[in-house]
Amino acid sequence: MLTTKRKLLSTVIGASTLAMLGAAPALADSNGLVPEVITTVWVENDKECASVSINGNDVITYESAQGSTDAEAKAEELSTKLQSLLRSKNFSSDELLPAVEGGLASINVGDKSLLKFEVPTGADKSDESVMKPCFKLVNALREAAGQEQLPSSFLSIASTFAEDESFDSARATSCFSGKASWYGKKFHGRKAANGERFDMNELTAAHKQLPFGTKLLVKNRRTGKTCIVRVNDRGPYHGNRVIDLSMGAAKKLNMLSQGVAMVDVVVLGM
Repeated sequence: MLTTKRKLLSTVIGASTLAMLGAAPALADSNGLVPEVITTVWVENDKECASVSINGNDVITYESAQGSTDAEAKAEELSTKLQSLLRSKNFSSDELLPAVEGGLASINVGDKSLLKFEVPTGADKSDESVMKPCFKLVNALREAAGQEQLPSSFLSIASTFAEDESFDSARATSCFSGKASWYGKKFHGRKAANGERFDMNELTAAHKQLPFGTKLLVKNRRTGKTCIVRVNDRGPYHGNRVIDLSMGAAKKLNMLSQGVAMVDVVVLGM
């Protein structure tokens, strides 16, 4: 029969405490309440388990080997880091992104790491396995602060770039997939939508809504080739295509002969 014992180890840094500290919490919701971060420890099958929860939802669970107590230590360390993060007022909660740095999960804003933590024992330490618990934790923080959660496509697409040196998950703000086309000689030298002359040999792209100057990391699913392009034009306007690439970008992606290719796109920002 299983014996399970739970005990509360760390309590919440609440809004009143933050007020006394003179901090304006970045992760407070519309009512000024900050997320509750709690560490819970229990014993199951003679193994120590420890979880970190946000507003009552377990987001990270560690398990110790028999005779070890490192699960509690890891959970407590993460809780302490999260509580410190809650005191910060130097970022907006909607800027939080999951990332992987040196085998550790990282909660980032842009290219700045706010905190790093070890993933639960049992993960294979690949970027994809490290990213998953971090993704869950970031979405729990975003939800608790009343922000929109990152779509599941962020995790799935980011994973496809895990081994690509040009991909920096800390810079990724969103992602999408779909059909890409390309254009070249017919439009070479003409004015693009942003006013500059279109150069078919440069790494540029047309998109319907993204701001001019936005950098995109594009991956051809069939060939596995990637390149970074800059949005300087508008389109495509026919078919169900999501992006129109310059001939130079299409060449990098090895899709010139295809004309149209399925791509995964990560938005890297300006």
